[in-house]
Amino acid sequence: MRTLRRSRSRPWPLGEPTSPDGQISTVDLLLVRAALHAGATPGQAVTALHDRGGVLDTTARRIAAGEDLPALALDPACPGGPLVRALAVAEVAGAAAGPVLDGLVDGVVRAAELDRLVRTRSAQARLVARMLTTLPVVGAVGIAVFDTGARTFLTGPGGLVLVVVAGLLVVVASWWMRHLVASVGRAVRDVDPLVVAMRRIGRPAPGSVGVPPTPGEGLPTVEALELLAVSLAAGMPLVEAMGLVARLGPPAVRGQLRRAADGLRAGLPPFEAFPEGLAEAADVIDISRRWGAPAVASLRLLADDLGRRAAAASEAAAEQLSVRLVFPTTLLLVPAFGLLVVVPLVVSAFSGFRLGP
Repeated sequence: MRTLRRSRSRPWPLGEPTSPDGQISTVDLLLVRAALHAGATPGQAVTALHDRGGVLDTTARRIAAGEDLPALALDPACPGGPLVRALAVAEVAGAAAGPVLDGLVDGVVRAAELDRLVRTRSAQARLVARMLTTLPVVGAVGIAVFDTGARTFLTGPGGLVLVVVAGLLVVVASWWMRHLVASVGRAVRDVDPLVVAMRRIGRPAPGSVGVPPTPGEGLPTVEALELLAVSLAAGMPLVEAMGLVARLGPPAVRGQLRRAADGLRAGLPPFEAFPEGLAEAADVIDISRRWGAPAVASLRLLADDLGRRAAAASEAAAEQLSVRLVFPTTLLLVPAFGLLVVVPLVVSAFSGFRLGP
């Protein structure tokens, strides 16, 4: 499953895209997978990570204390949410959890490769952003140390005004650059149909947790499609499968999924019941029903294609970062450098000249 990217996230320093506080390691997933293949239930498999530390340690402790996977999956803040939700859906639907873990391992590997790719492609732009942000300040300190006239001007009333104005320009430029760098990480989310539809509405969907998707939680549409495929593969009817995904699926879009499940229960066809973000999935299910073919493989291919589109969008955003950084540099940092460095040097140079005989 391509949804398992990172468990939690925090802002990176200036010049770096979003980074996790921690991420579910491939080793942890392999331990869970080994326990499943040895005959353990999904809950028992997760408790194999007890006392190992990391993201899943808290979840393993809660399961060992008596909580079950479906109850944990309902918690939007549950550490290792995508893994917990996938195992919970497999457990409730009666699907084999081993193949689900195989997909999760593949998702972790792909996420790590994507992170390395984005960081590598944007490394030069991030370094330039750091250098350009500090250049006006470093330049001003340098001339104040080595040029007495410039130092006298900068400490005077007129110089202090320039320092304040230039400082504001640097602060705004720093915020602008941080925003541009963060857009590399947001590019993945910007291709997710359910997230885009939710933003278009402009307010949280009824029944949702009321917050935008956590960056570390992957793509809600991809996770929803793959959880739906897991449920259908276990033999659940479409109405029950969508109801299960709406209850245990990605927290940020549960409201949209719940409305789709309600529409199916009311007898609406998928293309009418499904939200706009799942229009392609509705088409796949309708065609599969019409021809009597299973929709599981097609839904998984659709999820995989969406994941690849998100990766391409993130890579393109990383490559465009250098060009976008030109705007805060030209409009803000260059004037700040002029106010802090060029103006004091000019004033210092002309202060030695006297007019008249």
